Amino acid sequence: MGSRMLRWQKKAVAILWVGLLGMPFLAGAKQKAMKRKDKTACTEREIQRMDCQVNIGRLRVGIYHDKFRVDDGNWIAAHDVPGYVEGVEWKAIQLKKIGNRNFVEFQIWSVPKGETRISELMWSVVEVQGRVATPHLNELIQRRRQVTPKELVQGTPSAKEIRKYHHDPMEKFGLRPHSGKIEWRAGAHKGVL
Repeated sequence: MGSRMLRWQKKAVAILWVGLLGMPFLAGAKQKAMKRKDKTACTEREIQRMDCQVNIGRLRVGIYHDKFRVDDGNWIAAHDVPGYVEGVEWKAIQLKKIGNRNFVEFQIWSVPKGETRISELMWSVVEVQGRVATPHLNELIQRRRQVTPKELVQGTPSAKEIRKYHHDPMEKFGLRPHSGKIEWRAGAHKGVL
């Protein structure tokens, strides 16, 4: 036994070095194997709960009701969700990397307004650089009107089976790289970021 160390002794020494130096000697291989996959969009369930985590590489964005948290691996910062007021509905949230720039896209239905109960789907784009979040866009892409009980006719399917809203057609919208810049489009409106 003398100079030869037993297997458990080698592990104990390695664990001691990890603890003293703070370097993951043993965990290094496991960390590479367990590398997080990119998740760029919120699921339907997360949308309903208004609680979502998306990530690309080291950049993680956590959205909860009226706030979103940006964690780039070095800094963590909290920001307001654009256009949030009590009673809004999320439709979609997506994290996109275009070139070397990162964007969070929010699609949020406004609270129904007026006698006709019309709500608007707003497309908001926020650029994330480190811990700084810069709002760029807030564009209307669709309207919907809530169906009233008076509009339900006898002999029709139950209220659960009927759509709760009448939707206008959705405008074409999105971001795309073009000549080293990023173009955006929302219906007839367009520009460069």
